[in-house]
Amino acid sequence: MNPTLEMRENVRELLARVAMNLDDEQFDAFLANCNADFTYRVVAHSPELGQDMVWLDHDLNDLKSMLKMVPQHVRMAGRLVRHLSTATIRTVGDSCAEATSRMLLVHTDPEGISRLLAVGTCVDTVVIGDPGALKLTQREVRLDTRDWSPGLHVPI
Repeated sequence: MNPTLEMRENVRELLARVAMNLDDEQFDAFLANCNADFTYRVVAHSPELGQDMVWLDHDLNDLKSMLKMVPQHVRMAGRLVRHLSTATIRTVGDSCAEATSRMLLVHTDPEGISRLLAVGTCVDTVVIGDPGALKLTQREVRLDTRDWSPGLHVPI
């Protein structure tokens, strides 16, 4: 079923807000956009193995624990910026929408040099409620990039 124009815009705004919260490392604000059943997975397909490699698979509690530990980790200096280009939004049943977006993750170091860190697809499932109450219930990041930098300890 095709979602309404208003619902599509609300989903796009939610995904943009989530990306900006993560860019600014406002992890509590990011988590506030997730419902209690939220799951987060990062996968990359390995042609050599002929299957997907699951790099991360967390529920909301695991993700909260991981984010609390971010200050304890050795990290890449600089800033990450996520660029999402939402290609499709479709309704799934009466209460959910699924958005598929192409994603670029760019790292800018303290000297101001930017480089592309990752490319992939985000598939987000959003619970539909009141327009102001949309929540992420699932995010799966399907990376094309398989050469991953050490020191990256935040969600994509």
